[in-house]
Formats: sequence, C-alpha cells, structure tokens
Amino acid sequence: MLDKVVEATRAAICGDTTVVDRVFVISATEGTGVEEMKAAFAEAMPESPWLFEEDDMTDLPLRLMVAEITREKIFLRCRQEIPYQTYVETTMWKNLGNGGIRINQTVYVQKESQKGIMMGAGGTKIKAIGSDARQDIMELVDKTVHLFLHVKVDKNWKNNKRFYEEWGLDYNSMSTGKSKNKKSQSKKRR
Repeated sequence: MLDKVVEATRAAICGDTTVVDRVFVISATEGTGVEEMKAAFAEAMPESPWLFEEDDMTDLPLRLMVAEITREKIFLRCRQEIPYQTYVETTMWKNLGNGGIRINQTVYVQKESQKGIMMGAGGTKIKAIGSDARQDIMELVDKTVHLFLHVKVDKNWKNNKRFYEEWGLDYNSMSTGKSKNKKSQSKKRR
C-alpha cells in the first residue's frame, strides 16, 4: 500500500518526467524514515576537500550569530505571540578594556501592541530574553558579555533593504518577486 502512495506522490510531483530519483517517506512525529534519507544523502554527496575548518559552526559574522541567539530566545519566551514579526539587529559591539564585550541590540516589531508584549509587565519579559541570550552569547564568545536590548516599533522594518543585505540577500530580487505575485494574483481575480 505504501509503495502505491509513494508512486502516486512521485507522479503528482514529476508528471511523466523522472526528475525525482527517489521519494522518502518520513514522519516527524514518529522519526521513521529519517535515517534512510540521511544515509541516501550521504551516499550521494561527492567527495571534496573541506570548504571550512572542521570545527567551524558557520560562516556567519559573529554580529549576526548573536542577533540570531537573541531572536531564538524571543521565540522561546514569546512563542506564538510575536516572534514571526521581529528582527534583531546588533547595533553596537565594543570590546571592553577588562576583556568583556558590550553588545547593544535593537529588536524591531511592527506594532505598538507587540512592543508591550515583548517588554512584559515592568520589562520582565525583555529582561528574561536578554538574560537567556547573554548566557548563550557568553558561551559562544567565551567572554563576559554586557547585553543591552532596545525594542523599537517600525511597521516597515521588513522593507528595510539594509537588513536583507546584512544576510547577503538581494532585496531587489525579493521585492520584485513579491510584486510579480501580486500582479498575477490580481489578474486571476478578474
């Protein structure tokens, strides 16, 4: 029975062409099929020299990594309330004379009500987010970290070209794609 489902899925995705060599049936809840898929991917990978040092975790700049750590803590603390509407920017990184680091970050939200949720009663939630992030950042950089978070409302932060460029993304191609989709959707409605 499962083979029929796999073949029907392949036919629906590929039609008559054979673009797909193999379909993997996996279950995130059960964890089944994952090892088979990983083994097939590993077998299909060509051998090559290391592109990075073996112990490198990422090629992201440290400023972006620490912003992502703070954003992760926002996800964990705020859950479904507002994390998908936030952007964290590391606005200052200063090495201190005592060997520590001072990091200032701005957390952008789109609405004033989101700022209130992010802050929490008496600033308790943003303080907890900062404390959690500070611990992980100190572990990453192996130094004392002084982390200062500022929450700012900017309803158009998603349209800030600079934020995309920090990640090496081409904002123009992304905005062009959005406008094409809107035009094609409006044509379909007519």
